[in-house]
Amino acid sequence: MKTLRLFLLAMAFIGLAACSNDDTPAPQGELPDGYTFAQENDQLVDGRMTGNLLFFGTSTVTTIKTGEQFVDDKILFELTEDENGIIRMLMHETKFAANMPALEMEVPGIPYTCEGKTLHMSVEQTIPEIAGTPYERYVITELGGEVDNTSFTVTFSCMGAFKVVYQGKLIVKAA
Repeated sequence: MKTLRLFLLAMAFIGLAACSNDDTPAPQGELPDGYTFAQENDQLVDGRMTGNLLFFGTSTVTTIKTGEQFVDDKILFELTEDENGIIRMLMHETKFAANMPALEMEVPGIPYTCEGKTLHMSVEQTIPEIAGTPYERYVITELGGEVDNTSFTVTFSCMGAFKVVYQGKLIVKAA
């Protein structure tokens, strides 16, 4: 009888673990100094972003032609809202290949909708900027993303040559 109780208790714990609705894996890299993972997203209020959202996570870049993958597990993506209510996605020190220099790339002009703690964003095509200069060569296409409370996932193509998948967790300054 004791074995049966232990078995049922173990199954209950497994069931609870399986019911988690957060499918975004925890980032593997070391957090930037002075930051911690947010427990709740208080920047999505009444269908609007009320402040910047900074995410720490993993970027997986696949070269479309060869299928070769480059993974960076300590990437910061930030979402800001411009004066017109449009998202600007900042990719801090981002790389699409191991031999590529890290760039501060900004992706402007991403419309979004928000309901509760869930934000959806998408744009068919936009021109990224580096240091305020548009770079048409690096055209971003098929961008789609979602913030679900503290998790962020975004996918897009760059230059028609790279498929990027980013998954991150919201971080905030440590108290």
